[in-house]
Amino acid sequence: MINDKNGLLRQLLSEGGTYKSLYVNHPDAICVIDVEGNYVDANPATERATGYPSGQFLRQSIGWLLCEQGRKKKDAYFRQALEGKSGSFQASFKHRDGHTCDACITYVPIVHQDEVVGVFLISKDITEVKAVQESLEQSRQLYELVSNYAEDVIASTDLEGNCLSISPAIRNLLGYEPHELIGKNLRHLIIQNESKSAEEEGSWDNDRSVLINLVQHKNGGEVWAETRIRIIYDEHGVPAKALAIARDVTARQEAEIKLRKSEETLAQAQRLAVIGSWDLDMLTGRFSTSNEFNRIFRQKFRTMPEMNEALRKRLHPVDVPLYEQAMNDILQGVPYEITYRIMLESDELQVIRSQATIECDSSGAPARIIGVVQDITDRQKIEAALRESERQFRLISEYSMDLISRHTADEEAVYLFASQSSVSLLGYEPEEMTGRSAYEFYHPEDVPMVKEYLETQMKSRKVYTVTYRIRCKDGRYIWFESTGRYRYDQLTGEIDEMIVISRDVTERKESERRLQESQQRYKSLFEYSPASVYSMDLHGRYLTLNFNFELLTGYSREELTMMCFHDLIDPADLVKTVHHFELAKEGKPQTYETAVIHKDGTHIAIAVTNVPIMVDKRVVGVYGLASDITERKRYVEQIEKLSYLHSLILGSVSEGIYGLDESGRTVFINKAAADMLGYEQKDFIGKSNHSLIHHTTSDGSDYPAELCPIFQTMQDGISRAVKEDVFWRRDGSSFLVEYTVNPMIERGQIVGSVVVFQDITGEREILRAKESAERTALAKSEFLATMSHEIRTPMNGVIGMTDLLLETELNEEQRYYADIISSSSHALLAILDDVLDFSKIEAGKMALDYEQFDLNACVWNVVELFLPSADKKGIQLTYHIAPDVPEHIVSDPVRLRQILVNLIGNALKFTEQGEISISIVKKETLTPPAVLLEVSVSDTGIGISEDQRHKLFQSFSQVHPAINRKYGGTGLGLAICKKMVELMGGSITVESKEGYGSTFRFTLISGEREVEPDCEGLALGQQLELLGCPEKQSSSGPNFCPDGAGQGISATVAVNETAAAREAGLERPAFPLKQEDLLSVLVVEDHPVNCQIFVHMLEKLGLAPDVAHNGVEAMEALSSRPYDLIFMDIEMPVMDGIKAARLIRQWLPVDQMPVIVGMSSSEVIEQQRERCLASGMANLLQKPLCDHEVALLLLEWSRRLGKACPELKE
Repeated sequence: MINDKNGLLRQLLSEGGTYKSLYVNHPDAICVIDVEGNYVDANPATERATGYPSGQFLRQSIGWLLCEQGRKKKDAYFRQALEGKSGSFQASFKHRDGHTCDACITYVPIVHQDEVVGVFLISKDITEVKAVQESLEQSRQLYELVSNYAEDVIASTDLEGNCLSISPAIRNLLGYEPHELIGKNLRHLIIQNESKSAEEEGSWDNDRSVLINLVQHKNGGEVWAETRIRIIYDEHGVPAKALAIARDVTARQEAEIKLRKSEETLAQAQRLAVIGSWDLDMLTGRFSTSNEFNRIFRQKFRTMPEMNEALRKRLHPVDVPLYEQAMNDILQGVPYEITYRIMLESDELQVIRSQATIECDSSGAPARIIGVVQDITDRQKIEAALRESERQFRLISEYSMDLISRHTADEEAVYLFASQSSVSLLGYEPEEMTGRSAYEFYHPEDVPMVKEYLETQMKSRKVYTVTYRIRCKDGRYIWFESTGRYRYDQLTGEIDEMIVISRDVTERKESERRLQESQQRYKSLFEYSPASVYSMDLHGRYLTLNFNFELLTGYSREELTMMCFHDLIDPADLVKTVHHFELAKEGKPQTYETAVIHKDGTHIAIAVTNVPIMVDKRVVGVYGLASDITERKRYVEQIEKLSYLHSLILGSVSEGIYGLDESGRTVFINKAAADMLGYEQKDFIGKSNHSLIHHTTSDGSDYPAELCPIFQTMQDGISRAVKEDVFWRRDGSSFLVEYTVNPMIERGQIVGSVVVFQDITGEREILRAKESAERTALAKSEFLATMSHEIRTPMNGVIGMTDLLLETELNEEQRYYADIISSSSHALLAILDDVLDFSKIEAGKMALDYEQFDLNACVWNVVELFLPSADKKGIQLTYHIAPDVPEHIVSDPVRLRQILVNLIGNALKFTEQGEISISIVKKETLTPPAVLLEVSVSDTGIGISEDQRHKLFQSFSQVHPAINRKYGGTGLGLAICKKMVELMGGSITVESKEGYGSTFRFTLISGEREVEPDCEGLALGQQLELLGCPEKQSSSGPNFCPDGAGQGISATVAVNETAAAREAGLERPAFPLKQEDLLSVLVVEDHPVNCQIFVHMLEKLGLAPDVAHNGVEAMEALSSRPYDLIFMDIEMPVMDGIKAARLIRQWLPVDQMPVIVGMSSSEVIEQQRERCLASGMANLLQKPLCDHEVALLLLEWSRRLGKACPELKE
């Protein structure tokens, strides 16, 4: 057949025609290769590319010129071409002259009549291209090195200033990340341009320019940047973009600005301080003076001798020697500082302060004299006045009883001066307060108030007064009232200091406090009393009243103060009310009941207290307190009625009820009790109860009163319930009773007890029969659990070994038989599960475990389980959860999943094409937060005829025997679903049309209670805490939601998507794993077949588990090495798994504690799970374990423990 293909290939080459011309003249090397991989022909370009003649290629195998790496690639691509797919790869080959060439090689299949008869090899020389690419890559790396590590910012922009790229140094300059500025116009960051005029600001189109700009930092600050710009031209010489290099010159720019400001400030300071300066260059004789110098002396001097001569004439005679001495000193190189006076034309004296210093050249000779003069005439006058003022102030402050102080006018209010009275007032010497902040002495609670007050007064510039607490030296606080004012600088107008006069007002504040407390107590009593409070004059007119009195009468305060109490009192009670008012006027307090008429006409019963108001031992008015007792009187009437009703009730109930006093004598008994005991009611009252009906036990022995529960309740006040006891009738016969006894308590004291009893003689016989039936049912359940273990153990072996057998190399017939064994084993296990579930339901042992869970995740987990089967049959599987369905509900997620698995499994079984859809909607709202949900499962399967539907939910029943023969099953699935739905408080129905499909609907009630945390979850969290590992949420946990599935949306899982999903996985690590990085596992299993199966399952996942056959061997294994994870069977000889887990918890330190996962062959019941969790196990799994279940468990714990599982995919 290959020879036929090769012949056909040569024929095609000889008959190529036009394509032959293209083949011969093509610039790239093209070779023709037969299906055996040998060269058949080569075009002329091949010789140019390789240096070898075309004929030398004939009968050579492909790849004879390629390097080793290229030969490895060519095999794969050649096989791909033989399958009809083109492919390209890069490789190197040796030219005939010895140099190495790079080429891009493409294999193209030659197809004739849908069959590949050969392959074109097209080789394109890319040697120069690769050299250019390598050069460009080196340039790029160099640019990145410079831009990434240079301190200056390097950026490229277009000619408009839009950023094309920028180096990371921008973070240090302006705080931006590079990606934040890409595409942004950098000119927008400029605040001020120091280099150009406004119209040229931000110009980036000069070939070379240097700009100094004030730019905006990301945090809002400002930075001076020096930017050097160079224009980059394209190949046509046209400007294409700009390259900018910027650096931070903030420090330099700020120094230059400070220098300019300093020079300006110096000139201004001279004007403000009335200071002039002069300068003499001793080498050139040049003499200069400042403008202020000329203004002070009212003339300008050209030389120093001229200045000296003029000043000598105007100097005060006393100061002439001083001045001449200073001039001689300065000429000798000695600085001077003197004060002298000169006479003005107005005969006034002008006081001048003069200083001069000398500068020397490098040889030490005098080179320059610099002098300053200051007119201090006004200051001299002010200082004299200040001295006089201080003398007067000192006299006042020393003899004043108030504390006089001066403070800085800043936030600290530092004491500049404190008068001597600080000793008598506060105990501090003035020196102890001076230099310290006034707020150090103030009470901490008053400091904010004083500061805020002073800030307000500072703005208004008025005299202020403030009251606060100040600390004495002995730690006491006294009240100060301070009056102060601010003193302002006459030149600048700014606040110079605060002058404060403070006095002790502690006694006044204490008096005010007592008065305020007294007023507040009265006001609180009057205004906030729950009763209506009012005062009246001696004529009964209302003077004052509180809000409650307005509410009581319905009249406003204004209306009531114009009324007399006669206007409100019910006429029937007016005489009585006037009588009590007259007595109160005589000084006698009165308490009585009366009635008022509300503004709306209703009569209100009130309780009134009238108290005389005494002033100087004379009654001047009457206080009144009134309380609405309308409801109380109504209650009294109701109680009287209820007493009658209670008597009727006691006589109507079927239970016997009687009451006892503290001595055990009967105080009341209802008719039912008297009839059951055979007494007349009157014969029972007042008699000792114990001696009449409770004196003897059922075996005829005496029953001491102190042992009687009724007597004990009257002693300790604890209610008791007795399920079975004996009471004795009057005729001497006895009967079985169930009774409760409760204490009667009045004002905290036990005054008796009440006994409620009923005759249970007949019920007890029924109960004993029921208990016998329950024991039988329990024995049945225990038998089924034992049988479950005994059947599952060999069944696990059959299933596990079959799975191992299917992984080996089998011929078609062997694989067919093994598949039958596997499917039959799983079917038998499913039947066993159904029978056990149904048995538990029938025995009433099916317990529901309510918890809060994610509804969407629960549904998705079930849908995901059936995706492979639906994929295989080509059926679309969808589900939809309505938007108003809560995301989390309270129910039993395990049973809900079991119901969904049964319904979806049936739908998939009876559907050959079309779709299966699951829908969840909210039907109605129950008492919040309970919600009624409707779940429906619809299919397009075979459907059910109307006359057969009644068989659907019957146990061990199927619609038709033919269906059982075709599809199999026990007929228990829907019966179990119905029972479970009813256990969960719902109902299940079906709608179906034969040949068109079926829809099963059931209702689900989300519980109202807050659920307790899941025991399993708590155990896992405690496990992690013991291990010192933080617990992490895995993607398969309760919060997992697949793409496109969630609350309020629909999820459709298509066949091709599920196939892609199955292929998705985590890549294996690219580095070799060390042994200590792997998850260490110990398998503890007594059954050899199950042990072999589970070990093989772990080995497939890249683990090397150790094996122990009972709890003792597990303890020995743990003593030799630590383990991360232990899979432990809980039912083993020698030592079972639960006991072993408990001992491991007690024996191993916390940092070596492994995670223990229990395994059971029998069905896992809740009591068994709780025992395992209590022993320290993290979970309990039911065998047989499938690969997927083990993989998920290993994935979760490898993540939490930070260990690897080499072959594990997520």
